[in-house]
Amino acid sequence: YEFKVPITAPVGYKMGQVVALDPDEGPNGLLLYELQRPKGSGYIPFQLDTKNGTIYVNGPLRRGRIAVFVEASDQVKYNIFLCI
Repeated sequence: YEFKVPITAPVGYKMGQVVALDPDEGPNGLLLYELQRPKGSGYIPFQLDTKNGTIYVNGPLRRGRIAVFVEASDQVKYNIFLCI
């Protein structure tokens, strides 16, 4: 994904949303999004909603490109019943 954001965008400005798909249904189909900072990237002025992949401005922006990675992981939940 690539998002263009005005350099004057205020904190809370919605930049965009990344979307991943999980073929599982119900609770096993839930995904968790996580912002991965590249090594040596320093300050990242973004915040990620971990439940829906929406990315927001979270601080002052600078001119140029800022590369970040978003990882989506499966939220497998198991219910274990033990009968003795």
